[in-house]
Amino acid sequence: MTKLSFEEFSPVSEKQWKQKIQFDLKGADYNKTLLTHTNEGLTINPFYHKDTAQYLPVELPAESFKICQTVFIDDTSIANKLAKEALEKGATALRFIADAPFDFEVLFKDISESCPIFFKFNFLSQSFITDLLTYVKSYKCALNIDIIGHLVSTGNWFKNNANDHKNVTQILAKASKNSSVLAVNVDVYQNAGANTVQQVAYALAHVNEYLNTFESAIFPEPKSKKINVNFAIGNNYFLEIAKLRALDIYLTYSLTT
Repeated sequence: MTKLSFEEFSPVSEKQWKQKIQFDLKGADYNKTLLTHTNEGLTINPFYHKDTAQYLPVELPAESFKICQTVFIDDTSIANKLAKEALEKGATALRFIADAPFDFEVLFKDISESCPIFFKFNFLSQSFITDLLTYVKSYKCALNIDIIGHLVSTGNWFKNNANDHKNVTQILAKASKNSSVLAVNVDVYQNAGANTVQQVAYALAHVNEYLNTFESAIFPEPKSKKINVNFAIGNNYFLEIAKLRALDIYLTYSLTT
């Protein structure tokens, strides 16, 4: 097979691209038709070219991304069946959503310990979750408990401020090195209309609140009891990448210095 090469094609300059676009617009105004103005006060161009863009090396993560399938737990046997079918079809991680305690022995039947597991609990039961942690100690598991996020999205604690924080402290104490307990669900802010800058600011404040409250339970092992940060993703590609990288860089710097 002949190796694919683009050397036979002449390079196209930024000016040539613009001329072609303006020709195809058939008289429509380029600035009004193709430029996107965001809530952050930025302008998104319809294309970017190496003639005017600066190349910046990006450090890629050591671990590749996962294909995660979400399964709602109503009937535990059915949830187990759906999870196994998803893995057979190519999923490499599972996310379970639960409104109430469930039989985790049935749920995890024939599911490999090499499969990362994520949860979203719409309830908070310290006894159930600590029992679950004992059962999944050999799995790489994220509970994604976010009591502040629950308060923000519903206007209520699971029970009350003191009880919720007490339960989370007890759960943190039971977590193994393979498990993470806390999450910061930033999607609630984006869905409420926050722009990307505001989302990063709220996420940092949210993380800071957990670090202040549960510092003794999280440290000195932040890597084994890390906080997951979950974002909603909008349609402005470059802004979304910048949002994720900004938070990653800031948290990495602040937690290691």
